[in-house]
Amino acid sequence: MKRVFLYNPANDIALATGQRRFTPPRQAELLCRYGAPVMWWLGDGSDYVVVPPQLFEENGDALCGWLQQTEKKFGPGPSLVTDLQGLDVESLQPWGWSYDMFYRLQALSAPQALLMGWMHRLDSIRNLSHRRTAAEINRRFAACIDFGRYGQMPPQPAEETTKMAEVECFAKKYGGFYIKSPWSSSGRGVVRGDMMGRKQLLARCEGIVRHQGSVMLEKAYEKVDDFAMLFETRGGRVRFYGYSLFFNARGASYGGNVITGDKKIREYLGRKINGNLLDEVCDSLMRILPEIIGDVYDGFMGVDMMVVKENGRYAVVPCVELNLRMTMGVIAHAVCERMGTGDSQRLMKVVAGGRQDFGNDCVHLVPRNGNFDIVVE
Repeated sequence: MKRVFLYNPANDIALATGQRRFTPPRQAELLCRYGAPVMWWLGDGSDYVVVPPQLFEENGDALCGWLQQTEKKFGPGPSLVTDLQGLDVESLQPWGWSYDMFYRLQALSAPQALLMGWMHRLDSIRNLSHRRTAAEINRRFAACIDFGRYGQMPPQPAEETTKMAEVECFAKKYGGFYIKSPWSSSGRGVVRGDMMGRKQLLARCEGIVRHQGSVMLEKAYEKVDDFAMLFETRGGRVRFYGYSLFFNARGASYGGNVITGDKKIREYLGRKINGNLLDEVCDSLMRILPEIIGDVYDGFMGVDMMVVKENGRYAVVPCVELNLRMTMGVIAHAVCERMGTGDSQRLMKVVAGGRQDFGNDCVHLVPRNGNFDIVVE
């Protein structure tokens, strides 16, 4: 299919800066470097995965050994390349789009015609990646789904503000609440507001407003499960891609995914949430997302959701975040298909410090290294 995949999990940080070029924090740069081969799981033998030259220089033997073993076990996949000079490329599919990603691909000799097809979309993609989009999705959910029929309240959209008096009013209204940066990465811009003193809370919110223009305030729930619905959009048409059941390592930081088929995830969620409500949420998103996104973005995206407890009963929060980019849930879905684990269950974990011992039957989704690992246990 001649697609180019490129792992840039720091893309959300790039969007947050609003700059055309930026240097990611060291930990994010290491994740981009050593995690780059994880995109191999998405493609086939006609595709390419861009990896940094430093990965070959520092870890070339391990990289080649991993690729050989992985292809022997799971079949052929994309070629690993360090630039696109002279390659026949038909589609660019980085983890996420930003000005920084655009100029990086340009420096890698990506076809100019393909790049220019994205240039006029970049400002709109950044605007749609703002957390106010998730709030708008929840407002539309409340208008098109009768949540009371399923014994729960409609979703409470996050509130956007620039005024500290409104922050204080929100804090008094809700016992537990979060303050969220409009753009952030891997939960780093999400903080429990009720765990702070008044002075610290207002200083934190003022800082977010100063750097990103506003702050989002969101009611806290008694969370039971994190999950997502994954979609793919092309030319303004959206199709459902699958489910993602994930978990956090600490706080709001991503920890990993359950590797199993959509049927199993649906059955698991159905023990707590009425399956008809899940269907209504999915069908509504198939209408809502094209209305909001239009033809601005092509590619994978995920809508993060939660199963929560309200008044002793299970309920669904149908939109916590809109990730207008690829997600680890998309990787998990592809790994599940490659490994044929649709009727069983395994865990995909992102582990800091890659020199840890795992069982003999674990699968390393990237070559082992001393910084972090992505494994399926």
